[in-house]
Amino acid sequence: MAYRLIDVGSNYNFLARPRRFGKSLFVDTLSELFRGSKDLFEGLFIYDKWDWNEKSIKRKIDYVLELNCKNYEVEISECYSEDSGIYLER
Repeated sequence: MAYRLIDVGSNYNFLARPRRFGKSLFVDTLSELFRGSKDLFEGLFIYDKWDWNEKSIKRKIDYVLELNCKNYEVEISECYSEDSGIYLER
């Protein structure tokens, strides 16, 4: 489900489940994917489908942020520099 959510995506995703149905656990799972915690996913469906390269993951995040900024007409005042590994003002 996490892979489909990230790969296919949609404009909005609402996790409508009662208390104690794993919403926080699912969000933590997404967080670990984007952190590149490859060892946590060994043997699972997403293991061989996810690009675990740190630079690729950062590019995915940057792409999603840029896309959302354009869609919502928001100006980004900072950006990530792959060379230095820090955020810089634009």
